[in-house]
Amino acid sequence: MNKDVSKIFVVSQQIKKSYEKALLPIMQKYNLTKNQIDILLFLKNNPIYNTVREIVDVRVLSKSQTSASIDEMCKRGIVKKVQVGQDKRSFNIYITPEVSQLINDAVDAQINFSSNILCGLSIDDLEHINNIIDTISDNLINKNL
Repeated sequence: MNKDVSKIFVVSQQIKKSYEKALLPIMQKYNLTKNQIDILLFLKNNPIYNTVREIVDVRVLSKSQTSASIDEMCKRGIVKKVQVGQDKRSFNIYITPEVSQLINDAVDAQINFSSNILCGLSIDDLEHINNIIDTISDNLINKNL
C-alpha cells in the first residue's frame, strides 16, 4: 500500500477516536450512546434529512441501530416522530425543544473539537482539504466502492 494512502487511513482513524473522546462527556452527562449523539448532531446540522432512511443513507449508519436509537430517544422525549402523509411506516424525526441544553452542549463539543483539530490551518488550507475530500467522496460514489 502506498505510504501516503496509508497515512490517510491512520489519520482518519485518529480523528474518529479523538472525536468520540471529545463527545464522551456529553454522552455520559446525558446517558446517550455514540449512535444517539451522532443522530442528534446530524439532525441538528442537517434538518432537511430527517427520516430514518435519510439518516441511514447520508450518515451511512446501520438501519437497525438507527431505528433502535431513535425509538429509545422517543421514549425519553429527546426526539419525536411525526408520520409523513398516509404511510404509517414513514416518519420525520425532530429534536424536541426540551433538550435544547443537550443539543447546545453537543454542538459546543463538536465546534470545540473542530477548532482544535483545524487550528493553524488557513482558509486556503481548508478549501484545499475540502476539495480533496470532495474528490475522494466522488471517487467512492462513482466507483461504487
